[in-house]
Amino acid sequence: MLLLDDLHFLAKKRATQEEFLHTFNALLDDGRQVAVSCDCHPRLNDEFMPELLDRLLGGAIWGLLPPDAVTRQELLRAKSRPRRHVETDARGHRDSDIPEPVLEFLAANLRGNVRELEGALHGVRHFSRVTGRAIDVALAREALGELLRHAVRVVHTADVEAAVCGTLRLPAGALQGRDRSWAVSHPRMLAVYLCRKHTAASYGEISKHFGGRSHSTAVAAEKTVRQWLQQNQALAIGGREWPVRELLERIEHALMK
Repeated sequence: MLLLDDLHFLAKKRATQEEFLHTFNALLDDGRQVAVSCDCHPRLNDEFMPELLDRLLGGAIWGLLPPDAVTRQELLRAKSRPRRHVETDARGHRDSDIPEPVLEFLAANLRGNVRELEGALHGVRHFSRVTGRAIDVALAREALGELLRHAVRVVHTADVEAAVCGTLRLPAGALQGRDRSWAVSHPRMLAVYLCRKHTAASYGEISKHFGGRSHSTAVAAEKTVRQWLQQNQALAIGGREWPVRELLERIEHALMK
């Protein structure tokens, strides 16, 4: 089996893509499996060769979602076990077990990736050492106060819709209608892009929410917004010109309030 991370690094390397495609085909012809990761859906990367894109689309495609609460707790439990071969750190301090109530508290309040979860454990342990206090929920809350205050809250498609409509002063429900005018279709595209960035919703779920007929509608909208950002474009919405990057930042600020 071939496992390849960050396939998008090959985006502008056509010769390397061709070699990878030959390897890809040879492995598949031999009954092998190939699994790759990429920073976006293959259709959203315009630099992939058409032949490679077809090969990628011929396989199963899944988005990598943030871990849910149960998975976060399992990750924290695994990362909290003292290391087998390193009994103490450089100052002679032993790693201590993290009590289960503390792991449950962290899993419920942190929604970042594995590195952030592991960093939280290190922060709790270090705070316990320098204060000389036992690890409990109160200590964890104190040690990670800043991180907990900035923990990413769960965002839903409806939250993104409300933030876009509020920022651009559109009536509620406007983005779910069939209006194809730029005054509505462009904000709808921005909403789709932000849904992919901030929610766990699939293309199909996002497309359905905004009145699309298939997931391809959402894929095309996200691709368009990515192109706007790359080209530093501006949009005329609500009687004024909005640089796309600035507009997205305003909407995200409203979304995170």
